[in-house]
Amino acid sequence: MRVRALWSHPVSTPSTSATPPGRWGRPPELVRRLPSRPIAAIGPIAAIGAVSACLIAAAVWGIAPPPAGAAAAGTTSPVVPTALSAGAFRLTADTTGLAEPLAAVEQAMAGSRTSIQTLMARASRPRAVLCHPTALVYAPLKERSGAGLRGFCWDTGDSGTERWIPQGITTTSDALTTGEYHGRRLVVVSWYHEPASAPAPGAADPEQAPEKGIRLSFVDWDADHPNTYCHVLLVEPTAGGSFRPIDRHAGGLLWYGNLLYVADTDSGLRVFDVNRIYQTSPADSLRIGRQGDGSYQAFGYSAVMPQVASITTAGAALRYSFLSLDRRTTPDSVLIGEYATDADRDGRLDGSTNLVRFPLDAGTRLPLAESGGQTPATEAYDLRLGHVQGAACRDDRCWFAASNGTSSTGSLHVWRRGAPEKTVYDWAVGPEDLSYWADPTDADRLWTLTEHAGQRSVLSVPQADWD
Repeated sequence: MRVRALWSHPVSTPSTSATPPGRWGRPPELVRRLPSRPIAAIGPIAAIGAVSACLIAAAVWGIAPPPAGAAAAGTTSPVVPTALSAGAFRLTADTTGLAEPLAAVEQAMAGSRTSIQTLMARASRPRAVLCHPTALVYAPLKERSGAGLRGFCWDTGDSGTERWIPQGITTTSDALTTGEYHGRRLVVVSWYHEPASAPAPGAADPEQAPEKGIRLSFVDWDADHPNTYCHVLLVEPTAGGSFRPIDRHAGGLLWYGNLLYVADTDSGLRVFDVNRIYQTSPADSLRIGRQGDGSYQAFGYSAVMPQVASITTAGAALRYSFLSLDRRTTPDSVLIGEYATDADRDGRLDGSTNLVRFPLDAGTRLPLAESGGQTPATEAYDLRLGHVQGAACRDDRCWFAASNGTSSTGSLHVWRRGAPEKTVYDWAVGPEDLSYWADPTDADRLWTLTEHAGQRSVLSVPQADWD
């Protein structure tokens, strides 16, 4: 939260894996046999650079490993969520407010429309192996899940930049029950931009550009495709067939059908359509929108996704800090949660920490509205826990990930509804959102990511290890 490559494989390489191999994150010996992506194609310099950056980061941040056995054993806590009146929380969806400017953009950029398939076929940024050789950033996950821990790191630039901060995570397992979207298994991460300063006149440094808003990283996580990723800039359509950046935190992310939900902390959810992606010119890193010569710029990015709808509060106040999908309810549902801190350290949280469930419409992919156009919540809890960055639920189990600064491990809280206690495990350093991957042929997994520059990883563990 805001407070002011190579192949996927387990961290260790044992002779057998705790998780049966499959298309989703095959063990390294299988992935390395793929002839389409030799290691030379990625480059030894990039690989060495990523590893070196992580070694330096561990020293700079002063990360210390947790006590031996702490992650494996876990502890119990009597501070569990308390039920709230769900009926007080309501949502409403607006699919017409942006219709006119969106139609203008679509008409003007009709010839530039592209698809997920084309986007990923052109993806050129290599994702790296889990790049922290000492594994201090995710030591508790490695200790408990062993060879079951899988994931990746970003390229050197994305791993170390302080201008873009990763926050939310979702996958094609959220999008469709098959776990694929147009034949691709993908992990998607949201980032918010943190400008260094206002640009000087004529500044050539792209990092000195104005606020760039939100970008999404679409990452191939499938041994049948190259291990690459690409960025797409999220934009808000404006009059005259143009668009502007979206200056928001993007703390939560959810892919449901063709729609992507992005958390807008104080305003609700912004909705995007993955079937509406448009190519832009990457020539100008300081400009965005329609230019005088008719070209479309996006701060140097080659693709944009315009907002198509918004979802806002229609009942009791609710902050939109993080979100996730639960497909085990009938109908499917979205969980929306609130982040709060104890800034003055007086033992009292500075805001509410509610987690609220709303039903979804599998047809429209929007919240399931009643006759009056509003969507009432079906379940609500006060988590009674600060610094929560992500939550996921499945059947009677819920997982809450909480952060603990830049150099201390976070915590994962596991609770079964109605239980008087919860289990608390050490978690990664700088953890963010959670996403549940339900696999029809392999072990279900929990996905998360870490946010701090030089410490960044995207991680998944077998869900069964963390009950």
